[in-house]
Amino acid sequence: MEKTQQPQQNNNQWAKKKSSIRIKMLGTILPVMIAAMVLVDAVCAYRSYDLVEKQLTVSMNLQLESNSNMIQNELDIVRTTTKSLARTVEASYRYTSIDQYQMNMTNLLKDNDIIRGVGIWFAPNAYQAGTQYMGPYWCKDGNDVSLTYEYSNADYDYFTQGYYVAGIALKPGETDVTDPFYDALSGVFMASCVAPIYDMKTNTCIGCVSSDISLDSIDSIVKDIEVGYGGTASLLDSSGVYLYDVDSSKVKNSMNVKDDKKGIASVSSTILNKESGASQAQISGEKYNIYYKTIPGVNWKLIMKVPQKEMFASIIELIKLMLLIGAVASIICLIVILRQVNNISKSLDKVKVFAGNLAQGNFQIEKIQSKTNDELGEMSGSLNEM
Repeated sequence: MEKTQQPQQNNNQWAKKKSSIRIKMLGTILPVMIAAMVLVDAVCAYRSYDLVEKQLTVSMNLQLESNSNMIQNELDIVRTTTKSLARTVEASYRYTSIDQYQMNMTNLLKDNDIIRGVGIWFAPNAYQAGTQYMGPYWCKDGNDVSLTYEYSNADYDYFTQGYYVAGIALKPGETDVTDPFYDALSGVFMASCVAPIYDMKTNTCIGCVSSDISLDSIDSIVKDIEVGYGGTASLLDSSGVYLYDVDSSKVKNSMNVKDDKKGIASVSSTILNKESGASQAQISGEKYNIYYKTIPGVNWKLIMKVPQKEMFASIIELIKLMLLIGAVASIICLIVILRQVNNISKSLDKVKVFAGNLAQGNFQIEKIQSKTNDELGEMSGSLNEM
């Protein structure tokens, strides 16, 4: 009776030991394998984020450069046209009547979509003695070009207007583009490119010419900028007032970016004080990457805003794919490990049975059949030789 119980007790102890070996092997290998996969996923996710952010920065900077060049080219055309007009007036105003400029002005306006109107603003008595105000202005009127003198009076007093003050302060051959302003007579926002008129004999400034720029042409460039799927572009003047934004109320109300509390007010100082760069801001509760560049000559700011969720979308998809691959790999590894553990357990079972029989004095037992060349195989061979 005791001999029957003893093998049973040995079997139970061996089963516990065998179970312990299996659990230890799985408990050691699986956590290490899972931790390694998690580490690989984390490193790949971090590197992917870094790579996507760098690529996005390069892409945004290229777009900023390209579109700012387009705006600058439009303004350069206006500068060249205005400078040429000033030279023409300087050489001809003494013997040319205002009406004789009509054909030149008509061709100029019809050939330049961005120019809304042009004016010649003479200083008092410069064009004709005794004439205080001589400021003929040509503007587009449908398909025609009309001449008006409604700005040549004391009520408007163009001598006090910003474009005139800026124009007469320039040296010969120089031009300047004023910050956009609201023109009450025309009811539209515009900017003026000005060039001085100098008397060629006395080399004194006798007024200036102005070309009024339609902001619609500039706005259309900014409006057509594609900033990913959910991003937008904006344009500010040199003081930070919105010239274009998808929210048209900001333009209509002449909102300054510093007051745009729901927008990019938090980074407005950085944008206005730096030539170009990148930053981050909360817009309506959502995080955005902000990229900006200064347009040379006018100090306007071209801004692009990209939602971070759009930037992270591809990374999240990559992480999901990597987690799926990791899960499948873990299952495969688990199956392989379980098979190996079971094989080891079976080998140990054979050794257990063989050793148990030897312990009971049974030396006629069949030898252990082992095809492996590992430690278990060597142990089986040693027992077979006993």
